[in-house]
Amino acid sequence: MGPSGNVRFEVRALNFANRSVADGLTRREALLWLQQARQVQVDGVSMPFEGGCTLVNDLDTAEVRYAIRKNINSASRRRAVQDFRAQGNALGLTYFGGSPFAGPGHRFAMIHNTTAKETTYA
Repeated sequence: MGPSGNVRFEVRALNFANRSVADGLTRREALLWLQQARQVQVDGVSMPFEGGCTLVNDLDTAEVRYAIRKNINSASRRRAVQDFRAQGNALGLTYFGGSPFAGPGHRFAMIHNTTAKETTYA
């Protein structure tokens, strides 16, 4: 938290782009990634909760062209993240969900499982 009680933010990246547009001109843009993080209490346990935004700014007009955000104060988003984390190895479920090889210790078997017949060389 900041000195006034506001959640601090961090500039994660700032990139510049020159884009060709339909009329043959070049549009100069700045892409800015901001991130916020805070600890929230879930069932008496503290968990990190992140949010932030990505801004695409037109440098010629000083206009924000796009803003993509994840609200750090959203209760529904916090519940969705909490439910996702409660599933266990959330990232692993992305790749191995529903697989017979999804249990602990089965990743090696999944990688090396093959239906091809083994060939023996003499």
